[in-house]
Amino acid sequence: MTQDTNDEEVDFFNNRFPDAKFSICLRQDELKEKISDEKQVAIRQTFTCYCHDTKYTGIDRPQPKFFVIKNDNMTVENVLDELIRQNMTADCNHQFLEGFYKHTDAQYELFFGS
Repeated sequence: MTQDTNDEEVDFFNNRFPDAKFSICLRQDELKEKISDEKQVAIRQTFTCYCHDTKYTGIDRPQPKFFVIKNDNMTVENVLDELIRQNMTADCNHQFLEGFYKHTDAQYELFFGS
């Protein structure tokens, strides 16, 4: 991917998801991908990175957060829209949403990087 292409992708995501409180590191063509045939899925956000390590912070790790997404068309784009609507934030140095881990057809986990 060239720098111009990367800049275009960043601009696209910033314009498409202006209220996101995290950076979206996906390709535009991934937005239309269906992640599940289910009408409701649970998305889990965990805090297992070093940013929340008790050894460094002196406080207990936050408990996972869960977001319930209901949609007849469970595409990446629709899931992102709903996560933003539910005020999902990346509460550490890992601000870049890189995808979803599938646990079951109705259970997913957010994958963040830095």
